[in-house]
Amino acid sequence: LGATIQLYDRHNESREDIAASLAAQSGAVLVPAFDDIDVIAGQGTCGLELMHQIADLGAVPEYLLSPVGGGGLLSGVSIAVHNLHPGVQIKN
Repeated sequence: LGATIQLYDRHNESREDIAASLAAQSGAVLVPAFDDIDVIAGQGTCGLELMHQIADLGAVPEYLLSPVGGGGLLSGVSIAVHNLHPGVQIKN
């Protein structure tokens, strides 16, 4: 498919800087994995789906447990769940 693997030294180089440079050289658009409002909104659809499925069961959650990596998934899901059920406690 034409992919190119760019190896780097994670202790001495910044993958964000490398990605920005590659995007600038190729004219590509760099989409952050987590630090982007559109990415967070997209991740929020997981929270909406979760809450719709819970509602179908006739239940209301007390807690939301979510994994944390870069924070995009947790942010999006937390915003969606909190908007639908403000009383849900968010735990990570």
